[in-house]
Amino acid sequence: MSFHCPPLRPGMAVLGMFLLFAGCSSPDNSGESSSEMYAKASDLGRHGQYARAIELYGRGLALESLDPPSDAAVVALVSKRWLEGLTGSYDAALATTEVLEGLEEGTLPDSVRTAVLVDKAGWLGELGRFTEAADALRGVRNPDSAVKMRLAALLLQSGDAKEAEALYRPMTLWRNPPSVRIQAWAGLLRCRVTDPAVVVEDGETVAQKIVAESGRVLRMKGEPAVRARALRAAASSLQLLQRHQRNASFLLFRALSLAEGSGDRLLYQVLRLESNTAIVRKEVPFREVAAYFEEHGLSYARASALFMLSEAGGLTDKERISALEEGFAAAWQSAPPYPSPAMLARENRAALHLNGFLLKNPRIFELFDVAQRMGMMRLGRSLIRGGEEFRLGTGTAPELETEVRRLLVEISGLLQRKADMVDRAAGIGMNRATDQALNMKRGRLFELLPSVRVREPAIASALALNPVTLRTVQETLGDDQAIVRPIFSDSLAAVMVVGKRDLQIVGSVAAFDSLHTPSIAVAGIRRELADGPGFSHLKGGEGEWFERALFRPLLTAVQPYSRIVVVADDVLPFHLPLPGAARPEQHRFSYLHSFKEFVIIQTAAALPPGPSRIVFYSAIDHDGPIRHKLFYPHDRVFLVWKHFTMEEQEKLRDEIGAEMQSTVSGALALQKLKEDGDSKWLYLSSYGTD
Repeated sequence: MSFHCPPLRPGMAVLGMFLLFAGCSSPDNSGESSSEMYAKASDLGRHGQYARAIELYGRGLALESLDPPSDAAVVALVSKRWLEGLTGSYDAALATTEVLEGLEEGTLPDSVRTAVLVDKAGWLGELGRFTEAADALRGVRNPDSAVKMRLAALLLQSGDAKEAEALYRPMTLWRNPPSVRIQAWAGLLRCRVTDPAVVVEDGETVAQKIVAESGRVLRMKGEPAVRARALRAAASSLQLLQRHQRNASFLLFRALSLAEGSGDRLLYQVLRLESNTAIVRKEVPFREVAAYFEEHGLSYARASALFMLSEAGGLTDKERISALEEGFAAAWQSAPPYPSPAMLARENRAALHLNGFLLKNPRIFELFDVAQRMGMMRLGRSLIRGGEEFRLGTGTAPELETEVRRLLVEISGLLQRKADMVDRAAGIGMNRATDQALNMKRGRLFELLPSVRVREPAIASALALNPVTLRTVQETLGDDQAIVRPIFSDSLAAVMVVGKRDLQIVGSVAAFDSLHTPSIAVAGIRRELADGPGFSHLKGGEGEWFERALFRPLLTAVQPYSRIVVVADDVLPFHLPLPGAARPEQHRFSYLHSFKEFVIIQTAAALPPGPSRIVFYSAIDHDGPIRHKLFYPHDRVFLVWKHFTMEEQEKLRDEIGAEMQSTVSGALALQKLKEDGDSKWLYLSSYGTD
């Protein structure tokens, strides 16, 4: 059961606690006192029996008069809250925290109050609620530098570089120790990269400040782990500037030396990975770090180590492919919902490298498996990141809907916690409890899937997250239907075409290089499309590259088909008529992000029709269209490639709705609407399989 309590005034605290704990506890007939229950709960918590401990704390608190709360009751509240957070019961932990925040002024010692707020911010951050997490830390009285650093980092995550700069700036002053100053300058460099206008110094000046402070950190007395963490933060920021890669490597090497003598095994292993990546890229350290992460159940971190292993010197292509494939196998069910930019960069680089090896050989069926696995990672992230939006369209099972929604949110938070442990090189002590909670919640979600399937088969299939095979995809395809999947390596571009009876790769010699990467090309195509009606106005630019590298090689391959489904991580406008490249009028285009979505939505199309809406999502929205089409399979979802005002969207909706009176296909409706020559229809695409 989840609770939501409004902020409590001191006079409301007693009533709030009574309602909270009376509501979650059964009547107690054991004859035990509250203090006896608290003692048992404390012992159970120490021995890892968290659910029983939480229950006992609740039963004991339900017996208390709480007017005012005794010292024992306050300790029980604090302990119960911590165990709820540890086990990923986020709603319960935040509700108990809210009760503690509502206690009369002075009830909680400042140190306890600070710990309560820091934990609250941590849980909210795991749930991706970064602004709320920052608000929690703002409530800390007399915050130390660690709290200020965390608050500034949360502000950056929520997009507020200006306020983050205002927090970092005073910590650069000489009254602070070097380990604080260097991290503050590192934070300012991240602010500068995020929003240059908020930092008065240029990037080079800030980088030089970091380098200067590093010498003082190395000379200072104190815990080796503290200095190692400070140097790691500095190196991470310096890596944002190409000309300071050597300085970053040096700091990582020195941080590794300090961590080795600190006794902090997680910090040492993380720095082994990062320093080896930046300096020499030897095979053995990567393998040993991957083994450490595997031993501790840190699957996503292991994937990162395997990705880096693929770039080690001395490996054969076969060994590199094996490391990359093993890495993606480890990552797809453990990927955090809110990866850091560095995490995403590693994933994307690994995908480009693996595609490159498989295109070079070529190994066409393995290319399908890679594309399928990347799509599953995207789908899984989208579902858990939007867990709070989960709905069963029938509206007939509110309790089932509520429980599934809660489990999705909790699984999301726990996956993020495991990734954050490695990202921050801290918190490994919570790993066993986190794994236990994650397995229990996943198991419970699996138990609920048959009940979900009765009401919404498509949603149940999505939540199961079982991978799909090439055979399944081909059996699901119609005879007149093909799937088009762009494939990029770090040097080549190609297109996979999946038909009902064949699988082929087509492409051209148009290549990428360090100045023209896949991400630059995709962003450029979208920008050029938003600037004018299609690509017809362009002379040069990414539009011509797109035509030469992907579009023209594709034309012959899709000639036999009338319905084309583009499956891509980042969708590209294959539906556009390019200058001088005629396309048969019978081609209807729709878009998806994964093969799994295709199988689910194509199967759901056979269900009885139901009420539907017409909805729009930006073509760069990676989550919204996925979740909407799965949670509301009858709705007609459209991608828009440029900004439309709300008034314009309403007009578009009316025109599409009128056209769809004679068809259930959004793609066919758009095809007919384009016949009037109005360029606005170039900026809309159907999301689905129709």
